[in-house]
Amino acid sequence: MSNKQKLFLTLNIGKKAEESELTEFKRYIGVTPVTVIAVNPTKAEQEKMYPGIQLQNEPEYFIKDAEGHHTLRLEFHVKTNPEWGNKIDTTSRIRFFISDQVMVNRDNTKCQVIDDYGEYTWVTREQFKAQQRPDNCRVVGNYRPCHKGEADLYNFLKTWLNIPDSTKYNRDTKKWEPVENLDACKVVLDWDKLCKGDIKEIKDVIAQVPDYQIKVCFGIRTTEDNRHYQDICNKVFLRNNSNYYMRFDTQISNLKQNGMYADTVFSSDMLKEWKPETTQFTNTIGSAPAATTDIFGNPVESTAAPVTDVITENNDLPF
Repeated sequence: MSNKQKLFLTLNIGKKAEESELTEFKRYIGVTPVTVIAVNPTKAEQEKMYPGIQLQNEPEYFIKDAEGHHTLRLEFHVKTNPEWGNKIDTTSRIRFFISDQVMVNRDNTKCQVIDDYGEYTWVTREQFKAQQRPDNCRVVGNYRPCHKGEADLYNFLKTWLNIPDSTKYNRDTKKWEPVENLDACKVVLDWDKLCKGDIKEIKDVIAQVPDYQIKVCFGIRTTEDNRHYQDICNKVFLRNNSNYYMRFDTQISNLKQNGMYADTVFSSDMLKEWKPETTQFTNTIGSAPAATTDIFGNPVESTAAPVTDVITENNDLPF
C-alpha cells in the first residue's frame, strides 16, 4: 500500500440549482367592467381567489386606535369580465377605510354632511344647526354628519347597484331638483353596526346581485424602493352601461391636484397588462430589502433564507 494517506470525503449532493420559482404576478392598467365576488374574505378564501398567494396571517379588517376610534377596512374583491375588451381574466380588490369619526375641515368651521341618498356637501355651523343646504348642492331634505370614508363607499354602492340619482338638473332654473320617486334612490346602511365591523348587510347584497357589473379604473402604485403594486381608484366609478371613460381622466386628475394618488398611475384606455419599462436596484449596504409581498403589498409566505448585509380631523360634531 502506498505511504500516501488516502482521504475520503463524505459529501451530500443537493438538488441542481434552478431559476427562482417565485410567482410573478401580472399587473394591469386601464378601465374594465368587474363583478363583486367577495367582501372582507378570510385567509383561506383569499388564497382560493388568488392562486400562488399564501398569506402569513388571517386578515384583520377592524381596528381600534389608542383614542378609541374604530376603523373598518372594507375590501371588495372584484373579477373582470374575460369576454370584454382585451379578454383579461383577473381578480383584484377595491379598498375603503370607514371610521366612526366625523369629517370636518382643518379649522373646525365646516362639517361634511350626507343625506339618505348618498349625496354629500359641506356646511357651516350655522347651516348645520338650521339644516340649511348650500346653494346648488344635490343634498335633499334632512342630512346628518358624514363619517370618514362614508361618501366614497356610498358612491361605489350607488354605481354598482345602479341606484337612481335623487336629483336632476333643471336647465331653466339652473338648479338641482329632487326626482319624484325618492324612495327608489335610498342608500342607507346601519352605520353603527358597520363601525363595529358588522358587514352582514353588504355580504347579503353580494349574494343577491352576482351578475351586476361596475366599471372601474385599474392603476399601478409605485413605492420609493421601486416596487409596483396593483391599485384600483376607490373614488371614481362608472355604471356598466356608461362609456364615458374621460370621466376617469377628469376626476382622477382633480384628485391628484389635491394630493391624492400621488404615487399611482392610471389610464382611461381599455384594460391591458402593464409591464415596467426599466428595473432599478435601490437596496444599499446596511438596509434590509422589503418583505416578500403579493401584488397588493400584503406580506406572503416565503421559503427563501433570510438575507443580511444586503446592499385634524376632529370628532366633536355635530356642532
